[in-house]
Amino acid sequence: MKKEKKSSIFWILIIFFVLFSIWQLWVPEALDDWRWGSEVGIMRLKTWFEGYNGRYFGDILVIVLTRLPIVLRSMAISGIMTAMLYLIYQLTEYKILSFLICVFL
Repeated sequence: MKKEKKSSIFWILIIFFVLFSIWQLWVPEALDDWRWGSEVGIMRLKTWFEGYNGRYFGDILVIVLTRLPIVLRSMAISGIMTAMLYLIYQLTEYKILSFLICVFL
């Protein structure tokens, strides 16, 4: 991959990271996030999510994220979302236009 292309995708990902971070700080948590951050989440963890959805890693990750300070939570979620965008970029075979179309759709 060319150096110019690497530089442009790097800055695009940085911009998305910053936008995601601002969005995470600005938008309040949803009802489900409040549940995971409360005793309900801990009760589910104690029973190892028995009878729930079977997504153990994701459920534990949400419990951890809801207990982080807001700035760390925002950065962690933004990092995950930006990493997913980079994966999309790789899957579109490093074509910037295809990447942007996928992102905005």
